[in-house]
Amino acid sequence: MSSTVTAASLMQYYSGVKLSDREGKTLPASAGQPMTPEVKAELARRAAYVSNVAAELAAERAQRPELDEISQANSWTLTNVTELSDDQIPGRISYITDLIQSGEAEKYSFFSGNGDEQTTSIHQYLYWLQLRAKDIESDGTYTPDMFK
Repeated sequence: MSSTVTAASLMQYYSGVKLSDREGKTLPASAGQPMTPEVKAELARRAAYVSNVAAELAAERAQRPELDEISQANSWTLTNVTELSDDQIPGRISYITDLIQSGEAEKYSFFSGNGDEQTTSIHQYLYWLQLRAKDIESDGTYTPDMFK
């Protein structure tokens, strides 16, 4: 029996394992290597760092709970324009327009995108929606109005 594990041998080894199997299969003892003291020390250092950051965050939230409420209640991540279906565009334009006209948009911080582009402006998001709606309505022909 060889002591090295290749990708092909692992694929062959796991090819029959299903989620419904209760027992599962384990790797041979020769396939694994114990962690070195350096790796163990690095993992312990990272775990301690994560614990310290979590404790600092918890302490800050305990001192200023209003920040947590504000950040959750007043931030809004909107669906990327390219991920919306054609049927969703008109309703989203109407909703965003009403939100802006009512003044409610000023109470929120927004984040969204259009493909790879990103914005925190609700007005830019509405503009992207309108461009997408115009593309949907276009049948691909040129009109004289396009060149004015």
